Amino acid sequence: MENSTSTESSISNHGTKQENSKFWETLFLGSIAAVGLLIGFSNGISLAKKNDETAFNKGLMMLPDRPNQPGTPKPPPMESGVRLAARALGIGSLYAFGGVSILSAIIWFSVGAKNLKDFRQKIGEKLPRIPRNNPPQGRTEFESFRDLFTYLAEESEKEKNQKENEKNDTR
Repeated sequence: MENSTSTESSISNHGTKQENSKFWETLFLGSIAAVGLLIGFSNGISLAKKNDETAFNKGLMMLPDRPNQPGTPKPPPMESGVRLAARALGIGSLYAFGGVSILSAIIWFSVGAKNLKDFRQKIGEKLPRIPRNNPPQGRTEFESFRDLFTYLAEESEKEKNQKENEKNDTR
């Protein structure tokens, strides 16, 4: 009796370990992506400043293009390039996340799913099945990219010749 409960507890612990492992893997990859994005953005800003420092500083300070002359109405203050870019990034991100969220919600409600597992099953029923390649019918391991591309070129040539032969046989 004690043996069956220890087996059940080891199975449940294995499930939580696996879920915990997936969480940390996802967190790690997300962190790597965030650091890469931050480094790329800061590199772009520093290159822009290095290329033309006066234009970069002018964009930060919101200076007008021409000074105000007497008798002309004062032009509205210009928006700096950095503020404009930040606003565009925010609006673009809002549209992207909002659009994907709305599209996902429409699909979710049209399928009639109650939870994520139900959604996965219902979508799996509606989407076409991908045939399994078991056992593999072609090569699966390559020594280099050159080897891979050579193999792909040979396979493409074989398919092309096979189609030409079928075409000639029907005539």
